[in-house]
Amino acid sequence: MKNAIGILGMGLTGQAAYAYYNKKRPVYVYDEKDLGEGYEKLEEDHFQDLEFCIKSPGIHPDHPMVQGLRKAGIPIYSDLEVFQKIVGDKVKIIAITGTNGKTTTSMATAFLLKEKGYRVHLAGNIGKGVLGLVDQVKEGDYVVLECSSFQLKYIEDFKPNIAIITNITSDHLDWHKTLEDYQESKKKICKNQDEKDLVLVNLDDPVASSVEGRARRQTVSMLQIADAYLKKEDLYIFKEKIGSVQDFQLVGNHNVSNLAFAILAAIDCGLTKEEAFQYACNFKAIDHRLQFVAKIDGVDYYNDSKGTNPDSTYVALKSFKDHITLIAGGYDKGSSFYPLLNSFKDRIDHLIVLGQTKDQWIREGKEAGITSIYPVETLKEAVIKAKEVTKTGVVLLSPACASWGMYNNYRERGDEFTSLVQEMKGTRK
Repeated sequence: MKNAIGILGMGLTGQAAYAYYNKKRPVYVYDEKDLGEGYEKLEEDHFQDLEFCIKSPGIHPDHPMVQGLRKAGIPIYSDLEVFQKIVGDKVKIIAITGTNGKTTTSMATAFLLKEKGYRVHLAGNIGKGVLGLVDQVKEGDYVVLECSSFQLKYIEDFKPNIAIITNITSDHLDWHKTLEDYQESKKKICKNQDEKDLVLVNLDDPVASSVEGRARRQTVSMLQIADAYLKKEDLYIFKEKIGSVQDFQLVGNHNVSNLAFAILAAIDCGLTKEEAFQYACNFKAIDHRLQFVAKIDGVDYYNDSKGTNPDSTYVALKSFKDHITLIAGGYDKGSSFYPLLNSFKDRIDHLIVLGQTKDQWIREGKEAGITSIYPVETLKEAVIKAKEVTKTGVVLLSPACASWGMYNNYRERGDEFTSLVQEMKGTRK
């Protein structure tokens, strides 16, 4: 009988999986790095003993180990799939995906439910391996999961009680190879839902709103009538005005949309419209997402390190009227930056670029008509240069690229930026 488990990648997902299965079953581990003693390394000879493998998001689908497992007929799952197989109907799962907005929506949803007094767990792509929750959850708990396309690609029976799709544009084409594969991976979040479940979609996004399935369907829009929609400065839920969005602590229509998703999810979990709206008004901005850092000599510095693709940076740039110094660049995911730069060429005074995509930013910046472009090697150099050239307006770190190659994740990148700016503020003459 096949009883062993394989784990591909020992990041947060792999570590949580190993902690759960170790001492329960034979566990074989594969990672690019040397894991040292104490781990059984996954080899081809072990394939015959594997019931299935749990794949970390960072392991590419074309990796030789993944290809070998497929050829051997070994099922490969994400941790989302395995978690639900273990806990079954014990908990209520709210799964949230989208190219942008999924982190804010996930955190806001968890916040609203906690404010009501529910037992809530937040995990997934947000930085906590979901298998680490298996021994913590109790009957009737709520589990809010931020789900990446990397995870959703490797589900089969995963069936959340509530699925939210904030939007679907273009991202991670280095991993998915085609836009169609990326979009279909996102849409899988609701493929197993039935009439008892709920799917929330963005009516303003043609791809997200095109998802099909058997679940009950509710919509959010900033442009037209929907189950939750914005009219002037008021938010309407099921055609009833429930309050002004000026009472929200988050800025921008994109955040109104994120909070509207959270409100609809909370209502489906038993909150009244009034309760959900009031709790949403108390929700504060998250780190690394248009996070105000400091004002230095009349210039505002913002950390938007979570802007890891052009669409996310588009939203950030849209939040400022003019006189922007943009710090951008990082890992190459196959995106074009020209449409972004061309849209905001009249607002961007200076462009400071670094990372693997630096030369592409310079080329496409010039094509868009931006003349003040500064290539640098490090984020520290970028902050120093930004201070030197920016006399008014804002300095915005919103890289439109992943952090890989220079940092382990966007949080590490954002933390360094914040530290550099605060240090500069503390030492300025």
